[in-house]
Amino acid sequence: MRPLFGGAVTACFLLLTPGIGLLAAQDKSFLEQYAAEAAQNPEGVSLVLSTASGQSHFKPGEQIELELNATSSISQSYVFDGRDREFRKMYSLDKFHVDPPARDPWEDYFASIGGFGGSYSPSDHLLGEKAVTVSLDLNDWIRFERPGRYRVYIATRRLQRSLVSLPVVSNIIKIEILPRDPHWEAEIEHWAVGVLNSAAGDQERRDAIRALSFLGNEAAVEEMVRRLTVWAAAPPGCWMPGKLKGCWGCASPKIAGTKLLVIRKMFQGK
Repeated sequence: MRPLFGGAVTACFLLLTPGIGLLAAQDKSFLEQYAAEAAQNPEGVSLVLSTASGQSHFKPGEQIELELNATSSISQSYVFDGRDREFRKMYSLDKFHVDPPARDPWEDYFASIGGFGGSYSPSDHLLGEKAVTVSLDLNDWIRFERPGRYRVYIATRRLQRSLVSLPVVSNIIKIEILPRDPHWEAEIEHWAVGVLNSAAGDQERRDAIRALSFLGNEAAVEEMVRRLTVWAAAPPGCWMPGKLKGCWGCASPKIAGTKLLVIRKMFQGK
């Protein structure tokens, strides 16, 4: 005997859980896009992406340090731009693909800045079997605002051959974003403010600014905006870490409307 309502129950289940089909389609789309890009990687080039510490679980706003290792089995053929951290963010040579999608905290800030390329820089390296390693912070490209498991790979135009930029993609890595931890966030804020209030050196102060901008919560925005007014009054030639760029990247529209908070407080001078 056929089970009563079997087909109807299945149909109702599918109607009530549309996310199943959506997730499957999203998964297929992500992997298809990756496969298509990876198929275009230049011959002999390998690009390996990993977290710097091997860590795979991170809190929202925690620094996510990555290493990008480029090698080539064909020596003296390719050149790779080895500049690291946020420098290359400004010139759009790197793009991170994330599944499920996550927001780029600098998207509107850098919207009017185009890419550059076509000439060798002091940090360009001839690729061979010895890896050229680039250190990056994923936070400069992506802000994870929801806990969950994510897949990430990088597509870059750092590679050149005969002064022509060549696209290349890395492997896919998996990371997990944990739920927010207000106690941990308060500890980071306390450390960063302590550094900025001290006579610490430039690098430590830069690290503190980046920690605040990565946090992206309202308290971090308040501190960044407050210090922006101090840096703006500094003597000419004085190093002013972060400035507007740090404040804007710190702001997240999904956390207490903080981008509007940045704008309002900047005009208020507070």
